[in-house]
Amino acid sequence: MRGRRGTDGVFAAPRRPKAWRFRLIPASVPGASEPSSMPSAAFRPLVHRLVEAVRALLAQRLVRFILVGGTATAAHAGTTILLVDGIGMASPTLATILGTVVGIATSYLGNWAWTFGARGGHAHHLPRFLLVYSLIMGFNGGAMYVMEATLGLHYLAPLFLTLVISPILTFLLNQHFVFRNVHRA
Repeated sequence: MRGRRGTDGVFAAPRRPKAWRFRLIPASVPGASEPSSMPSAAFRPLVHRLVEAVRALLAQRLVRFILVGGTATAAHAGTTILLVDGIGMASPTLATILGTVVGIATSYLGNWAWTFGARGGHAHHLPRFLLVYSLIMGFNGGAMYVMEATLGLHYLAPLFLTLVISPILTFLLNQHFVFRNVHRA
């Protein structure tokens, strides 16, 4: 049996050859095989921890973004249903417009305070947020028009396409444009 014997007497998996190990400096760099010329080896644990921290932050933000989006969707739907069925508003169109306003406000405040941890600066963040939502609404409407009205596809095709693409675009635009340079503590 190949491998090395562990402390409990069981054979452990063999070590990977050096050629398989992760290198920050390629072997083709002159002098890279000399330990003194590879200061990056000391930084590997630091780089690994940094990459893992970024992944954890992104995952945490993504989960928070999804939860805020679900809450905003519920606020939109709940407001619309309350206005039409609860109060008896005659126009479902007006009710859904008001529900959309409540949903967007919920989304902005949730993402501003919780997902991205921004403080202050509504004059800076809110116009960018509204611009992003306007662009996403234009993308959704444009995709629906092109795919349904122009290409003749069933309306569910562009709907499902935009339901997949729009949240991804919105998250990326919020992270890199609306709430750029905001760091959660």
